Amino acid sequence: MRLRKPNISPKFSAEEQRLSKEQKDTRARMDQLEKELQAYPKQIEEKKARDRELVKMRATMAAPAISLGAARTGRSGYQQPQKMKKLPAREFNSARIKFLGLCIILATIIFMLWRSIPS
Repeated sequence: MRLRKPNISPKFSAEEQRLSKEQKDTRARMDQLEKELQAYPKQIEEKKARDRELVKMRATMAAPAISLGAARTGRSGYQQPQKMKKLPAREFNSARIKFLGLCIILATIIFMLWRSIPS
């Protein structure tokens, strides 16, 4: 009578299947990591470019504040020129009269000083 070898194949095939599955998972993970590794330099370059743009933007926004004696600008970085307010007609006329009166007084003082200087 021949002795039969014990049937180890089902146990072995289950172990093979488990190892095969682990190998597939490992290869998939390796492929994924390789793709990330290849994309990483691009991401670093894009981040550096964004940082450079941010530094430029901050510099352009800070430049007017530095050059204008810490004058504040809006969030857009553009300082709107201040418009000259027109005086109402009554105030404008009173200012004109005051200016002409001061000019006449100054002219009188200069004339009197000129007359008092001996030639």
